[in-house]
Amino acid sequence: MSEDMIYNDMNGYDPNPKSGRTGFAITALVMGILSLLLCCCYGLGVVFAVIGLIFGIISLATKRGGKGMAITGVILSVITVVAVSIVVAVAMPHVKAIVQFSGEADKVIEQYNETGELPDYLEVYRGEEYDEFWESSGYKSFDGFFEYVVENSGLGKIDRKKSESSSADVSSVENVGLSTVYCIAW
Repeated sequence: MSEDMIYNDMNGYDPNPKSGRTGFAITALVMGILSLLLCCCYGLGVVFAVIGLIFGIISLATKRGGKGMAITGVILSVITVVAVSIVVAVAMPHVKAIVQFSGEADKVIEQYNETGELPDYLEVYRGEEYDEFWESSGYKSFDGFFEYVVENSGLGKIDRKKSESSSADVSSVENVGLSTVYCIAW
């Protein structure tokens, strides 16, 4: 054994300061991977992404070891933040309508049963630009989707005799679609 090795073992001196200092880079990588995997779990992915960014930037700024892992962790974390931001920006108007409906469901259902009309914030979903979406989800129209959600979520019952504007055939729904799951969950 050389005298240098004894000195290193006894005093903790390491002539290569980068060895054994990859903890921050490993943490950044693990957090980046978790952030991407959990980005759809109610913001949990964003939490991991922020942690991954912090550890990755600290690792890179202090020139610790594991540069590749730190860079990968930072990139994965940034991808997660960007993806979640885009989804939130696109989904926010729809979430607002769902929340507003949940607060006044009784009134909306009563109005729909009496006149077949919906409030403006729901009426927009009857537009032609949504027809393809409703058909791909297994509904003839928004009315079919609306009736299905109301009746299967325990919010009330649709009176088909009074709501003449409804062209829905709820019994023909074969593919419930992911959108129904989200609305029922709200």
